[in-house]
Amino acid sequence: MERRPSGFRVDYREGSTVRSSIAARIVFTVPAGTMRQIDVRPGLSAEKQRAFDRLAYYPGVRFMLQTKRRFWQAAGLSGSARTDRATETWDAAFDLPATRGILGATAGGSEVERRLEGMTTKASMAFGVDLVADAFPAIRSEFEKGAVHRWSTDPWARGAFALYRPGQMTELLPQITASEDGMHFAGEHTSPWTGWMEGALESGERAAHEVLAAEGRAWPETADETR
Repeated sequence: MERRPSGFRVDYREGSTVRSSIAARIVFTVPAGTMRQIDVRPGLSAEKQRAFDRLAYYPGVRFMLQTKRRFWQAAGLSGSARTDRATETWDAAFDLPATRGILGATAGGSEVERRLEGMTTKASMAFGVDLVADAFPAIRSEFEKGAVHRWSTDPWARGAFALYRPGQMTELLPQITASEDGMHFAGEHTSPWTGWMEGALESGERAAHEVLAAEGRAWPETADETR
């Protein structure tokens, strides 16, 4: 992204083609990890760049495990559980009519990341089954196939959600959120509601207010708008 006297030029790749767009203002909604990979010329202010560089992300992992049958329902269980290994499990297909089922599981933290490092997909799935078996042992014999996603290795995310450490929300959030020379910043990492859709939506409304205010325009009120 190149700043110009009249606005901005953004170069981006679409497949093998590099395209360009011209804009009067820009709203960045990408995660901080992805923001660090964007070439901004001239660069962001030193304070904002330091804030982005210091913001950490939770290394979350999600497993989706298909089972031969919904054995947890047969046992009178919901499929939801939290375990001592920081794993949250839920019935990911509870509302779909089928014999087979899907248990979703989210885990994370440095220990899980360390264990998954360098694992093949097959080994990662076995690890996920092992995590879920803490609460639902029958999954060892009922598991058929599954999928796993590690947000820390996702090039467009670099982590599951922003992880502000003690004191950092007060210190870093104002710098990360503040608009700068026609650039505006939104996304869950720019809201106290980190990791939630509510935070992303709230930040989008804030950025829209900023753009309208900068252009001398009022926020459009609607009869059913809740404040």
